[in-house]
Amino acid sequence: MWLNGRLNGYDYNRCHPNCDIESEENNENNFEESDECESDIDETINETIEAEEEFIFNFENIPNFILYNPESDQTTVIDIRPISVNCNTLQFPDTAYAEFMELVLTHHLSNSAGNSVLKWFRKHYLRNDVILPTNVKQGHNFIYSMNIEHLSYLKTKVLEYEDEEYYLYHRPIFDAVKELLSNADILKHCKWEFIAEYNEQHERIYGEQWTGLWWKRAQNSLGTTGFKKILSIILYSDATTLDHLGKSSEHPVYLSLGNIPIWRRNKRDAKVLLGILPKLKSHHNRKNNKANFISAKRILYQHCFDIMTEPIFKSNGLDIKMNNQIIWAFPFLSEFIGDLPEDAALTLTYNSSRCKRPCHICIITINDLNNPNFPQSQIELRTPYNMQFILNENYCHEYSIHPMRNIFWKFW
Repeated sequence: MWLNGRLNGYDYNRCHPNCDIESEENNENNFEESDECESDIDETINETIEAEEEFIFNFENIPNFILYNPESDQTTVIDIRPISVNCNTLQFPDTAYAEFMELVLTHHLSNSAGNSVLKWFRKHYLRNDVILPTNVKQGHNFIYSMNIEHLSYLKTKVLEYEDEEYYLYHRPIFDAVKELLSNADILKHCKWEFIAEYNEQHERIYGEQWTGLWWKRAQNSLGTTGFKKILSIILYSDATTLDHLGKSSEHPVYLSLGNIPIWRRNKRDAKVLLGILPKLKSHHNRKNNKANFISAKRILYQHCFDIMTEPIFKSNGLDIKMNNQIIWAFPFLSEFIGDLPEDAALTLTYNSSRCKRPCHICIITINDLNNPNFPQSQIELRTPYNMQFILNENYCHEYSIHPMRNIFWKFW
């Protein structure tokens, strides 16, 4: 899903695959819910129609519901120079030690496979002045003991609800960016400027984010200074089952960058874990509390994304320090990848295929949704401006949206 919005006073026009969306922001409308995988993101489909469309009330009056807003420092520098240059981290006892553990992690060697390699080296080639771990487990423990600040996660209290405390496990979003850009193989493929691409017939082709006109407009809005670059942030989330029986699940949020080419971004090391979203316990979902419970889940997940994306809203640019240059980058959320339940929660639209206006992108009615002859000129998008007007005029039910402000409207 492409997002639209304005970041830090700069207007960006972003494009949807079939529409030119005027927009502003780092809009990453959050997906709300995750109780027991996707089916619980908004209750079941049948319950959703009744529970979501029927209850329109002031969510701020939910009993025993207290949100917490943590204080956070503003990041202005991302230092991705090697440890040998930026010596703030505990170093390995030997270069061979570090290179061996890098091989283990890169190729996902099991403990037994890694131990066999160590045994072979000691038998045939290991010099007395070379230090290696006794076994792979010892090497892993050494890495875990390192105090690497940008790899640390925070436990942030975000909610008290009916005497239960809920925590968001996450890392600062620019620390996640630093982890990606610290990978030399990723950094060398990153693109920071608009590039127009053409086919053999000299026709414009669009594939990567930086080939889109919205990237060009965003870059131009930053001014003519060549040092100002676009840092395109992509978020992805989906409920994930943790066991074969499907009885345990979590809702992780991953981060990648639109500056990375698609072929490279599809590799597993081109995305990093940003956080784990909390989920309300099922005992809150009582029959006489269903309306409050559904709204509480929606508010909680919006609030969690508000916390995780707040540094972007506050940022006036970042200095990305490399060995031989500094890039002045302006971050924005360009894309959110998720399934239909996530799309519904991101846009705060009804999560039901049977509601009056089921599309998360436009306000076309369900009767016209499958009409291939419907005039494109009559398709009206769900822009932040339109949705705010609908909310203010109390037309939410008519347009299949929830009666609450989307936290990403602040970017607009």
